[in-house]
Amino acid sequence: MKAMWRTYLRQLSLKSVAVLAIALSAAATSFAQSFTVVKTINVDIQPFGVTASPDGQTMWVANSGSVFANSNKVTIIDIASLSEEANKVTVGNFPEDIAFTSDGSHALVTNSTDDTVSVIDSNTKTVTQTVGLASLGVSFPFGITFSKNDNKVFVTTQGGTTNSIAVLDARDISNVQPAGTIAASGFTGRPAIRPIGNELLVPTSPLETGPPELLVINPSSGQVMHELVLTGNTGFPNDIAVTPDGGFAYISLFDFSGGTGGVWVVDLQHLTTVTVINTGDPGVFGMGITPNGKFVFATNFLLNQVVAIDSSTNTIAATIPVGRQPNEVAVTLDGSEAFVTNQNDTTVSVISIPQD
Repeated sequence: MKAMWRTYLRQLSLKSVAVLAIALSAAATSFAQSFTVVKTINVDIQPFGVTASPDGQTMWVANSGSVFANSNKVTIIDIASLSEEANKVTVGNFPEDIAFTSDGSHALVTNSTDDTVSVIDSNTKTVTQTVGLASLGVSFPFGITFSKNDNKVFVTTQGGTTNSIAVLDARDISNVQPAGTIAASGFTGRPAIRPIGNELLVPTSPLETGPPELLVINPSSGQVMHELVLTGNTGFPNDIAVTPDGGFAYISLFDFSGGTGGVWVVDLQHLTTVTVINTGDPGVFGMGITPNGKFVFATNFLLNQVVAIDSSTNTIAATIPVGRQPNEVAVTLDGSEAFVTNQNDTTVSVISIPQD
C-alpha cells in the first residue's frame, strides 16, 4: 500500500490547499524584490522532480501527472531561452526524480507507479533500458543519486520491505542491474552524496509522522554508520540539500500532525542539530542550494511559496510566491536562477537569484 504522505500529497484538493493557505498566510514572511519570478514555463503536465544536466545547458523535469492520471513523460527545458524542447521523453508511470552520470551521458528516472527506473541516453533522448525493482522487494521508487564514481545508483523507496534503499550496479551503464538493498526501516526521502567523505545521506522516518532521522551510510559497504534523530519534532523528512563543503545538511520537514514543519539544519562534521528553521508552512517539501552554498531553497508546498534561506545566518532572506504546490527546486550551475516545479499546476517557475 502506498505511504500515507504520498497519497496525501497527490490527492490534496485545490480547495483544501486554499483553506490552509488562508490560515497560514499570516505566518509567511515578505519576499525580497531581488528574488523574482522571471518566467513561468508551461510544461503541459504536472511536474514533480527537476534536475540540471551536468553541462549546465538544460533542466530535466519529471512530469508525474496526478494520482488519477499518471504521466510518463520527462520535459527538457533549454536554460538559455527558458523554453521547453519540442519532444518529451517517454518513461514509466509517475516519474518522480532524475539523476545524471557525472559526464551527463545518461539520466536515470524513478517511476513510482511502475516500480522501475528508466535509463535515458541524454544525446538521443531515448530510453535504452528499464530496470525493475520487484526482485529487490521494494516498491514506489522516489529519490535517486549516483555514487561519486558512477558505479552505483541509490534509489529511495516508499514501500516494500524494511530494506527501503535499493542499490543498482551501474558499472556498465548500458546494462544497469539490481544489486541489493540497504536496511532503512520506514520511509526514505531523496538521497544525497556528501561532497567530502563520500558518504550517502538519506533522510528517513520510521513512521509517516516522524520522528525525522538522518542516516549516514558507507556507500561501498552499505553500512549505516550514524543515525541522527531530531527529537521533539514530528514530520516526514522529504528532501535534503548539502553545502558544497560538505559541512551542513538542510532537510525539509512535512508535518502531518499540526506542527510547524520547517527545515532541519544538521552539522555533518559533529552530527548535531544546529536549528530548525520555521518557514511559515508545516508542509515543506523540496530543497535546493546554490553552487556556492550561499542560498538554500525550500518549497512551502501548502502556501505556494519558495523560501530562500541565507546559509550564513540560517535566516529567511526571501519568500517568493510561485505556482500551486511547489515540489522541487534545482539551481543552475552558474547560480543565477532556480527552477521550481509546481505539482498542482502544469508549470515551472524560474526565480532570479541575486548575485554578489
